[in-house]
Amino acid sequence: MRAAALSALCLTCLAAPGTAVAQVYEITAGASSLYDARGGSVRLYGANYQARIDAGYQDRPLFGGHLQGMVHGFLVGVGDENIPFPLPTDLFNSTYLIARGVSVERKRGGSRAYLFAGATSQRFVLPFFSAARAETPAGLFFYERDLKPTLKLLSQNMISRRQTSIQTLQWSPASDTTIAAGGGAGNNGYYAAASLSMDRRWMALRAGYTFAGQRFGRIPVPGASGAESEKDNVLLRLQRRGRGQVTFSRQNLLTQIDNFATAPANLRARLHGISGSLSTSSGLQVHASLFDSLSSRAGAPAWHGRGVTAGATASVARFLTIQADAFESHAGQQVTRIGMGTLRERLGSKVTLSQTLTRTSGTTTVSYGGEIRGNLFSVAIGSQMVFVPFAMAGRAGFQQVLQVSARIRLPHDASLNLSTYVDALGRTKQTAYGTAYAYGTALDPAAHPHAPAAHVRFEKYVVTGRVVDEDGKAVEGAAIQVGEDVVFTDSDGAFTSSQRRLQPVVVSVLVDQFMFDGRYEVSSAPAKADPDVTARATPISIVVRRVQ
Repeated sequence: MRAAALSALCLTCLAAPGTAVAQVYEITAGASSLYDARGGSVRLYGANYQARIDAGYQDRPLFGGHLQGMVHGFLVGVGDENIPFPLPTDLFNSTYLIARGVSVERKRGGSRAYLFAGATSQRFVLPFFSAARAETPAGLFFYERDLKPTLKLLSQNMISRRQTSIQTLQWSPASDTTIAAGGGAGNNGYYAAASLSMDRRWMALRAGYTFAGQRFGRIPVPGASGAESEKDNVLLRLQRRGRGQVTFSRQNLLTQIDNFATAPANLRARLHGISGSLSTSSGLQVHASLFDSLSSRAGAPAWHGRGVTAGATASVARFLTIQADAFESHAGQQVTRIGMGTLRERLGSKVTLSQTLTRTSGTTTVSYGGEIRGNLFSVAIGSQMVFVPFAMAGRAGFQQVLQVSARIRLPHDASLNLSTYVDALGRTKQTAYGTAYAYGTALDPAAHPHAPAAHVRFEKYVVTGRVVDEDGKAVEGAAIQVGEDVVFTDSDGAFTSSQRRLQPVVVSVLVDQFMFDGRYEVSSAPAKADPDVTARATPISIVVRRVQ
């Protein structure tokens, strides 16, 4: 409540006459029976600031907010923030910190300084509002400095119940080669790492080695660091543009258990992977992958898992796509095999129909779907087979359900959004929200006939991408942070984030803030993305794995 009141006060001050008169208001409100939540947010875009106030209800009132603006050359933020916490030696994982407090950032020449004071927090995010609850007091200080055009020093420090201080040197002898080495402590556990990244037209290499103590976590707060790399990690991708690629990977991961403060034992995992794809000039695409994992925890037996997938996609006369996939997974002694075949018909540029046949455990099912995309509305409808684990009025087991995702554009820059989801009891849940824009009087010439025109500058650069699972299926409702912006994927797994500057931004997958049920972990994702104008933006690809 205090954060919401503080943001409201700051917003009022900024909106006062003589400060920044050019204003655009973005108003969003909605409800979700899936989360049993309702609420809304108001965003204010000014010439030199942005602000947001959120309020909602889920079992109890929830509040959030953030204000950001330039003050004498300093970028000042107040309220709830997702703070990227990448290490230059990171190869696969991207880490962020959810916090509530005050931040100050200054960029000057070849240096950047960032200071934060406040508390870590738990955040509740839906497309129509975002709220947080402060938990553990914390302070951060990040500093970067270009020692030479090709050499950079990075210092990342955090003080909380435990301390983190990691210093890194990053050397870029060529535009496509980066070498990093650093060390220090995280969560009072020792840390040292070195990495090499190379990108060639025909090859991409990520290799590194990490020494990490039992308690290591870059964020010294219980349960906040997620998975960290340890020991050797390698990814090698051999590619021929437009034809195909082969990827080999080895990952060693370390994650803290929930009660790590009293039990230093951690969960470790080793993952081997090989995948490949081939495209022909006739429109045929073939792909296959193999993943083998071994996880262990002190005092418990190791768990072994393996997954294999293969498939092919062919396009016929530009209006018909045929896809066939086979999956096999081994979890301990349990073996699961699934075969799928899909037909997609394009009826013009805006209408797509699909039919999918699935064979598993001796049972064959057929599902149907379709999608209409237009300037005024987009609707996707799919008939899918889902497993309902709980008996409710005799409805346990596999059931065929109808899922809908829709977006309708209304006059005056307004829109309505609706999506449905089936929970573990077989009940259909909905999430619906609307967005509208309002303009301050400074943008109305009739209100100030003799005043100069007021302008609000909207970001002209974008980062686009798509989130899929390891089977290539789109993941809807995935939460992606691009720089300071948090966006959600649509029914096709696609997302777009507007950016203000033409410079690389950190990309983080917020696996604990996905809209729909289930736990995910990141299989592959770029650590950074390059914004560009919409016509030239190259989509990034993010692959996640469902673990529950």
